[in-house]
Amino acid sequence: MLTTVRRTLEHVRKCRTVARLLREHDSPNLRNLYWYDLRLADAVSWRGIAKVFWWGLTQGEKDEIASNYGLVSLYRADPPKLPPEFPNPPVWNCRSLDTCAWFDEPSETREALEKNADIIIAEFREIAREVGDHPDNDSLTPYGRWTGLYLFGADGKNEVLCARCPGTTQVVESLPLSNNFGFVMFSGAAPGTHIAPHCGSSNLRLRIHLGVEVPEPDAARIRVGTEWRHWAEGRTLAFDDSYEHEVVHEGRLDRMVLSVDVWHPSLSEGDIEVLSHEVFASFGYARGG
Repeated sequence: MLTTVRRTLEHVRKCRTVARLLREHDSPNLRNLYWYDLRLADAVSWRGIAKVFWWGLTQGEKDEIASNYGLVSLYRADPPKLPPEFPNPPVWNCRSLDTCAWFDEPSETREALEKNADIIIAEFREIAREVGDHPDNDSLTPYGRWTGLYLFGADGKNEVLCARCPGTTQVVESLPLSNNFGFVMFSGAAPGTHIAPHCGSSNLRLRIHLGVEVPEPDAARIRVGTEWRHWAEGRTLAFDDSYEHEVVHEGRLDRMVLSVDVWHPSLSEGDIEVLSHEVFASFGYARGG
């Protein structure tokens, strides 16, 4: 009980900060931004705060994905069941975004990653032995092994690792990173891996994959929405990971990509300014899971 109260008081402080930000910056996207099943403006009201507190007292349950990152969810609600051709982020859902599953248009982000692919690949090979299990490996991988190594994760920037990958870090930090709602990591799949269908937690970002080690281009594939595609070494794929997606690797050698989350292009500069505030880095979560 005492822990719940303490966490709720911290949540109240964050809600007051978000409420102030929403008063100072108004836009269609911010007005249509939902946190779970609550419109964000309602979630940070006193009625919304009371609902979160009551949920913690009466319905609080372990959130497996949050606990994989050492977090406890203060509130959660299951998203509706939607077919894969629709985005369906369970946590942060901006319902006014103009989006689609795959983004094939050229972008400065994709150009920067592909232009510097040789540097990124060479630096990865120097740290490849340090790759371990992805935090969601046990939760989302029915067979095989999903691996990962974070440059920017739930705890922010990995200073030690970034210092060992200076060229990669310089490239990544020049991009419009969605740090509060995404990650930058080397993400791998061992031979025989299936990463089960799931939806990313937020549609405020785009996920860019740069092929780092793709020795068997036809053996590993990813489905986003209803369309399957393959990776190529030194080339990028860009997609909205709030659409249902899955990975299948039927080859004999490991496949590795650099996964970079950047702001969704339908967000305005004002939207990004608000969502970049530090309060969103841990909104709705507490440490200790």
